[in-house]
Amino acid sequence: MQRQPGRAPPAFATQLRDQHRNVERVLTFIRIQSDLPRSQVDLRLLDNAVAYMEGFPTQVHEPSEDLVSDRLLVRMPSAAGLLDRLAKQRQVFMLMESDLRRDIHRVQQGDFQAYPELREAALMYCYKCAAHIYVEETELFSRAEHLLQEEDWRQIHQEQERRFAQPIYPELKSQDSLYDFLMMGESSKPMGAQRG
Repeated sequence: MQRQPGRAPPAFATQLRDQHRNVERVLTFIRIQSDLPRSQVDLRLLDNAVAYMEGFPTQVHEPSEDLVSDRLLVRMPSAAGLLDRLAKQRQVFMLMESDLRRDIHRVQQGDFQAYPELREAALMYCYKCAAHIYVEETELFSRAEHLLQEEDWRQIHQEQERRFAQPIYPELKSQDSLYDFLMMGESSKPMGAQRG
């Protein structure tokens, strides 16, 4: 579904797409690292990248997407099937992230037989996440941009400000923090445990 001609995308939708670009950068890093020989992989950074994927979608991105989904469902009840499919994929990602971090820690502890499993799981994870983003942008966001009115977007933004003014991990809210997050050993934080 295409946006109405001459109608600029709402700032909220643009923000969600920008967050997707950040996620894609992390996925690219995971894919590149996972394709390296074992001796060249930076397991600490790889672990931090997966921790980012556990934390950022849960704490910042997905709750904002849910506001759009809820409003779209009011305007377009037939979107329920799409939204249910996307929600189920999120649950799969949570399990895959947990498995990835387990395999990373196995390799860090000297279990080099775990590395082929880690590589295969990481590449599959990146593929599935990329496909999820594509569906969100071409089906969810495009429908929302076409159907939702200016008042809908204003209320979505107000609700986001009300609910998420004090996120648990404020450093995840800024795109500029991505490099610092990956470099600072944030993987020690118990992020992603409440992903739903």
